[in-house]
Amino acid sequence: MEMNLGLAIGTIIVIGFLGGLVTEEIKFPRITGYIIIGILLSPSLLNIISAETIENLDIMTNIVLGIIVFLIGGGLRLEPIRKLGKTLPGQQFFKV
Repeated sequence: MEMNLGLAIGTIIVIGFLGGLVTEEIKFPRITGYIIIGILLSPSLLNIISAETIENLDIMTNIVLGIIVFLIGGGLRLEPIRKLGKTLPGQQFFKV
């Protein structure tokens, strides 16, 4: 049975947001909650959102993946990476 697209999008947004808040409360990044909720809602686990509905959300999937990558990139800091690069063997290959 295919879920209404509007209902699917609303479910994903609301439950994903709540999952992000919960993981933030237990001192994990929000992105962890988004990923866990995505896995739980998927057809391969709880089948709350059907495979047909996910196929119809193809454009939305690409947009959301872009947002997730943006959030991950926004959390990166260059200084810890530079410090790590100085401790790696073969550091002459890394110009950070």
